[in-house]
Amino acid sequence: MSNDYGPVSWWNEEEVLSNCSLLFRNELNDSRCELAILLVGDSDMREINLLRRGKDKT
Repeated sequence: MSNDYGPVSWWNEEEVLSNCSLLFRNELNDSRCELAILLVGDSDMREINLLRRGKDKT
């Protein structure tokens, strides 16, 4: 896995897929698990949360 800044050193795809299959083993049976992760900074996360809160109020 990599991002706009280069490779992600802590990412272990095999471990993530194993954990994903454990989490969804009963719900998805033998279905493949697809996973997307968005890494953002604190200021971006605050903005996302503000937008979500505004959406939840409507």
